[in-house]
Amino acid sequence: MKITIRLILIVIGIFCILLWLMWSQKKVKEIEEVRIAYSFTPGQIPDLDPAEISMIDQALLIDNLYSHLIEYDENGKLQPGIADYFEIKDDTIIFHFSKKVKTRSGHFIDADDAAASIRRLIKLDSATHAELTNILCSKDEITDVFKDCPAIKSQNNQLILSVRDIRYRSYLLEALAADDMVIVPISAINPQSLKIQNYSETSGPYSIDYVKDERLVFIQNPVHYNLRGNSPRAVTLISTDKTSIDDLFLSNKVDILSTLNNPSSEMVQRFKEQVPSTNINKTLSIKLYYIQFSPSAQKKFSRAQRSRIANQFKKVMPAAYPLPLFAEPTSTFFLDNSIGMLSQEQMREVERLNSIEEDVLYEKPTFYLYKSRAKIFNVFKQIKEINPIETDDVPFFTAPEKRLDIFLATTDTSYEESYALLGYNFTMGTFGVNKQESIPWMAEYLKTENSVDRVKLINTLHFNALKSGVLFPLYKAPYTSVGRNGFELPLNPMFASSHFWKIRKHE
Repeated sequence: MKITIRLILIVIGIFCILLWLMWSQKKVKEIEEVRIAYSFTPGQIPDLDPAEISMIDQALLIDNLYSHLIEYDENGKLQPGIADYFEIKDDTIIFHFSKKVKTRSGHFIDADDAAASIRRLIKLDSATHAELTNILCSKDEITDVFKDCPAIKSQNNQLILSVRDIRYRSYLLEALAADDMVIVPISAINPQSLKIQNYSETSGPYSIDYVKDERLVFIQNPVHYNLRGNSPRAVTLISTDKTSIDDLFLSNKVDILSTLNNPSSEMVQRFKEQVPSTNINKTLSIKLYYIQFSPSAQKKFSRAQRSRIANQFKKVMPAAYPLPLFAEPTSTFFLDNSIGMLSQEQMREVERLNSIEEDVLYEKPTFYLYKSRAKIFNVFKQIKEINPIETDDVPFFTAPEKRLDIFLATTDTSYEESYALLGYNFTMGTFGVNKQESIPWMAEYLKTENSVDRVKLINTLHFNALKSGVLFPLYKAPYTSVGRNGFELPLNPMFASSHFWKIRKHE
């Protein structure tokens, strides 16, 4: 009797599993194509070289075209990516490869590709997120990107990385997950210029198929460990060059607005009213809006004058600037309950300084009013204390001493300690310290083994930048994705990434 009951229960269990599988297959459909809004010049492939990332526009696509040795899982923990696994031996980290990624030409990504990619990044000396010179070797120590050097070797399909100091191993692992630390197939690199010459050969889930007019088409690579049975087979990017994202979405010309688009609260409200099946996902509040003063502006205008200008920006933005859904005012770069957050005493001091205002009596500070975004940036013309200059120049591509006085920008912040985030903001000069000036700070940081002491370094850097009035944080907001027609783009709460292979379509 007991055996009969057990058999009946087993049969019922198997039947329930089969029913669930049938139900889940009906609920999540296979996707032949998904359309996503993206800002690019019609007919042109944008610059997607991982060695030269300066904008989130680039990082978002690069994250889908190329993969890392190390990547973050859904819980924000580091795990192997392209490599099968890695092992640590003294000052050496060894990555083992097998056939996890196959390009469209039939090549399996291997240790040679990984070694050449890392050497190329160091040799070009243009990485914006993670600096490897302090950890592995300098560009002068690399004579040939395609040949072994003492710190970066490829042997028997194993990548062997030797750090300068055994204390740097954990930083190297984190750095290898940064946006620019992806693997580019050797076949895609021009051997003379080291530029990427072929975007159909990639290491990520997708490669570029073609660009025509307002359509830039990605297709799946033949083999990739992140692809699932219901991952989109093709991703078509629709240019926002001539049509706004809300018009594209409401007219059913795109299925998804990604974290790049980050639609405003007003837009999302219209979507909900006009498209009943709208799906919304969001991250934590890791997107930061801030204004920064150039080195020359810091000399020309007092801290109190800069406070007055910053307060005017914060006052104007909610009324007319398209802030994203769930945006909130903030006065700090590192947020509450995060690494580097201010103490209560530091917070009171920053708020006190920000409340002291002084009129700008003579010369008005110049402000970047980007022509490409003139429609939304025109709101700042009502700030009487500034002199808006219409320009196509981008401050990050201009030497600090030649910049206009003020620019508005966005960046990511983090709740966790992040070597890559620090590196990126040093490169961009966010803390008022340029890349060259940051070298001694980074050297001290890397050699500080105690995490409490490292956090103190970050906190001091943060407090000094706010206290001196180099930058003024204005608003924080989550990144959001919005889908229609049953499409949904799930997001990791800790990151701005839009992973196309995770897109789902529900019935």
